Amino acid sequence: MDYKTLRKNYRLYIRSAGLLAMLLIFCIGLVVRDTLLQTAGVLLVLAGLILFIQLLKKSYTNKCNTLLHVDLDLAFWQQYLQLNKNVKKPILQIDMKLTSVAYSFMMGDFDAVIKEAREALSQTALPQKYKNFFESYLIRSIVLTDPDLSREELEAQLNGLTITDSTLAEKTKKVCLDLYDLTNRIEINWKCLKKLY
Repeated sequence: MDYKTLRKNYRLYIRSAGLLAMLLIFCIGLVVRDTLLQTAGVLLVLAGLILFIQLLKKSYTNKCNTLLHVDLDLAFWQQYLQLNKNVKKPILQIDMKLTSVAYSFMMGDFDAVIKEAREALSQTALPQKYKNFFESYLIRSIVLTDPDLSREELEAQLNGLTITDSTLAEKTKKVCLDLYDLTNRIEINWKCLKKLY
C-alpha cells in the first residue's frame, strides 16, 4: 500500500465518521423527546466519535511507522515527504526534517544529510530525542564522506556526542567504528591492488 492510498482512506474514514455522528445526532433529536435523554444521547455519540477517531489515528500512525521503519519502503518515504512538506506545527516540521535526513541517508546522499542535520542541530528549541537522531545520522555520514578522517579524530568526535539515549549512543559508536574500519580496509585494499598492477 502506498502513502497516498493510506492517507486517502484515513481521511475518508474520518469524514464518514463525522457524517454518521451528525446523522445519529439528528435522529436522536427526532426520535427522543426528553431533553435529558437527548443530551445524554448526543454526548454518547460524541464520545463514540472521539474514541473512533483516536483509534483510527493510532491505527494510521502504526501503519505509517510500519511502512516507514519496518518495511523500509523508499517509495512510501518519498510520498510521505512530498505530501507532508508544508506542515504547520513546529514539532511536525522537525519530524519531517528528521524523515528527510533519514531518507537522504538511505539514498546515500550523505552530503545532504550532513547539511540538513547541521541545520537542524543549530536550532535552539530542538527536543533532545530529535537531537539524538540528528547527531547519529550526522556522525555516520561524516564517517562515510570524509576520506581524511583518522581513527583518533573519529573517536574524539564520538566522545563529544551528546546523545542521551544510551542504547542509541552505543549503537552509533559501534556502527561508526565499523563503518570506519570497513571504508579504510576497502581503501587499503584498493591501494594494494594498484601497487600490484
